[in-house]
Amino acid sequence: MMYNTLATVVRELGLEIFLRATVILAVAAILTYRLKTSSAAVRYVIWGAAFFMLIVLPIVTYTVPQWTVLEIDGPSVTVPVYSGSEHPGVLGSEKAGGTKSAGRESDAANTVPARAYQPASRDAKAVLSVLFIIVFFSIWALVAAVLIFRFIKQLLEVGGITKRAILVERGGLSGEIGNLLASLDIRRRVRVFLSEEASMPFAWGAFNPVIILPIDAGEWPEDRIRSVMTHELAHIARGDYLMQVVIEMVRAFYWPNPIVWFAARRCVMERERACDDFALRYGTLSVDYASHLLHIARTQIERGIPVPAVTMAGEPGLKERIDYVMDEKMNRSPMRKGMMITAALLVLLVLPLGTMAIKENRWSIPDTRGLIKRLSEERNPAERSMAAWWLGEHETRRAVETLLESLKDDSRTVRLTSAWALGEIKDHNSIDGLIEILETDDDLLVREMAVLALGEIENTYAVRALEKAYESDERLALAVVWALGEISKRGDYDANDLREEIIDRLGKRSWRNEEVWTGHLRKRLPRSRDVNELIDELSNKDEDERRMAAFTLGGMGIKQDYETMSEVESAVRALIAALEDSAPEVRAMAIWALDEINPSRKKVSYKNSR
Repeated sequence: MMYNTLATVVRELGLEIFLRATVILAVAAILTYRLKTSSAAVRYVIWGAAFFMLIVLPIVTYTVPQWTVLEIDGPSVTVPVYSGSEHPGVLGSEKAGGTKSAGRESDAANTVPARAYQPASRDAKAVLSVLFIIVFFSIWALVAAVLIFRFIKQLLEVGGITKRAILVERGGLSGEIGNLLASLDIRRRVRVFLSEEASMPFAWGAFNPVIILPIDAGEWPEDRIRSVMTHELAHIARGDYLMQVVIEMVRAFYWPNPIVWFAARRCVMERERACDDFALRYGTLSVDYASHLLHIARTQIERGIPVPAVTMAGEPGLKERIDYVMDEKMNRSPMRKGMMITAALLVLLVLPLGTMAIKENRWSIPDTRGLIKRLSEERNPAERSMAAWWLGEHETRRAVETLLESLKDDSRTVRLTSAWALGEIKDHNSIDGLIEILETDDDLLVREMAVLALGEIENTYAVRALEKAYESDERLALAVVWALGEISKRGDYDANDLREEIIDRLGKRSWRNEEVWTGHLRKRLPRSRDVNELIDELSNKDEDERRMAAFTLGGMGIKQDYETMSEVESAVRALIAALEDSAPEVRAMAIWALDEINPSRKKVSYKNSR
């Protein structure tokens, strides 16, 4: 169970959060491309909004209720006259009794308990899948930890450089910096240091901003000091250091996604261009500013600047920066309040991607977390049964443990539906629990459903338990025949041999599994598609009419004839009740119909919501 839970978490991180992150970055890339004639400040805000959304995406995904996405109508599906190959369509008939063959009597001394019978190939694919997920998760966590550790280490290095640097307090350089702060109307306290360890100017600190200049900055000409300080003060005024931290955290968490690395580079590039524009708007000539960039790059030492700092001549490439600075046609307008409001609206519009159920349709499909809670805590057995059906319909692997607990529920209906759901989910971790029900539950219909669920899972580990179930109660004969038929599709000769032996005992010809049905439909589909009328027909005294009603309700799911979610739930509740019908044929058809009414797994578009 622990491995299954781990697999679920990793799958959700990989298929939900990472996919949604890719969509968010793709939207940002498209917007920035469409706004290529706008200023770098506008494009930077869009990229910044995207990275902010990626930071909160995991939290939003697991804390905000999900909503569903509109999907186009799926293709119409022709309803078959009868079927059984895709779902257990037969339940053991009480008419199928017989005399136990002496040749199949169990020898207590030589019989191996069902759980002890574990072929070498048991769950081989599941084990490999879990191992792959564990390895992938371990690698992801290791690389993420390394990236975060590197960031913290570099942050400490920058702090060390600052502690060893010389604070600029008096002198000509101090006066020039003071005049610049006043002219730019920057009211925050900004400390400026000179350092022998700095190869280029950089700024860092979110709440107590600091600018580090190379030790020889005191000898720079006034125009260079003004250009450099204006650029670095632009970083401080715009809060770029905090965004740098966000970028590093996103890269650490989403490092397997190459689009994140591309987006981070684009975001940094637009950030530096926006600060270049800020400096150029305050009177620095493009040619002079380009020469200052060249001078700073030429004197840069090989070590460079740690990542936590925002530098003047680091990323992106120097050639790109100079080409951008020298291009007189570039739009260098600042970020206005209207643009900031637009960016905020963008966040509000795109952030719901974190709660989007990508594969679901426009119906109000219940979320799996709420269903698991309802199954374990709801007092009404009918509601617990409905929750179990939804979990099976969702094929929710993380619900397996709760469903196994529900196999011991006081309500027979809840136990029946939970066993059905486990068969739909097909998780090998549920095999032992279903086998235990075969041995301990005193209700024939519950044991019957457990047999069919084991057949759905198609694991050879269940063969010995199915044989034991048949020998204990021959009323389970046809259900066991069907289950063995499903398992034998995997090439298990023991299952096929046992199946043929039971068929021979019943005095029947050798069936293909799709032929294992207790009776055939003898009437055409009724013209009526009224859900309430069909539900009423499930109470008809005529066994064949009840079976026809169940068949029609399932067919309506295939053909997308349900109008609202209320109709679906009404039909499902009636079919769940039909699992306890006295006629095996009706029970068989109810099982098939419950599988065909699957709104969250089909591309359907119904007229109305709830």
